[in-house]
Amino acid sequence: MNMVLHAEGGILSIRVKCELMDWEIEFTAKDNGPGLRSIDEAIADGLSSRGGLGIGLGTLNRFMDSLDLLPVPEGQSGTRIRCTRKLKKRERYAVSGPLDVGVASRPCPGFNLNGDSYVVRIIDNRLMVCVIDGLGHGQFAHKAASAAQKYVEDHVHLEIEALFKGVDRSCRATRGVVMALALIDWERNSISLAGVGNIEVRYRGSNPGFSYVFKRGFLGAGVGRVSISEHVWEANDLLIMHSDGISSKWSLEDDPTISLLSAKQMALALLRNYGRDNDDATILIVKKADGADTTKR
Repeated sequence: MNMVLHAEGGILSIRVKCELMDWEIEFTAKDNGPGLRSIDEAIADGLSSRGGLGIGLGTLNRFMDSLDLLPVPEGQSGTRIRCTRKLKKRERYAVSGPLDVGVASRPCPGFNLNGDSYVVRIIDNRLMVCVIDGLGHGQFAHKAASAAQKYVEDHVHLEIEALFKGVDRSCRATRGVVMALALIDWERNSISLAGVGNIEVRYRGSNPGFSYVFKRGFLGAGVGRVSISEHVWEANDLLIMHSDGISSKWSLEDDPTISLLSAKQMALALLRNYGRDNDDATILIVKKADGADTTKR
């Protein structure tokens, strides 16, 4: 549509490939129109030079796995855009596993819309969990957190760094978000952690535990390389992730009985005891499920 409106036509190429039942479709658009100054500016919703809605490239960015502005050969004008989307038919989405996941989340007191969100997905033998906090609170924080949540849910097959890059672009027309993500492979006994901004992560297990907040910044204003850390995950380990709507001044040793609760009950108890009254609050907990069989197969 952009080629018709802005460049009086162009060439749209479509390429489909399949390898071991993993499908990928690629679109490449070439025209000789006035060109784009920046792909990041173009995908921000609401920008239109012809009086339209200005959501075309933004929608394409949210749906596709990648969207790139290609260089135009010297001496030529126009726009070159390439976007791809993968469909992994071998992926099996499960609803259960040896891990118990519990989440408690609420909006800032006095507001109806929650500026926090989260994602919980199981793919084969891996659990992905994600905590997202839209900057501020109220409707604009909710819009940002919802945009990030939808992108993660629609692109769970992407590598972690590509996932953060996609969320960064999908939030360009919003206030932005901070986000932390964990990917647990219970068969390989591994956990990968990544994040941008002040989502706190606490890990307790047979190995020395740790607690930290990711590097400063937010998604939606351009993000550099995302740091990803790898750790060992044992059957009885415990992962806690929470937004800054939960006070950081607490310890599981304050009340040892909390660790005996289910993940959902733990999350509710910690939100009730340590949730701030001036912000949205979300806490997500992963622990061994009661009666889970963790024997290696």
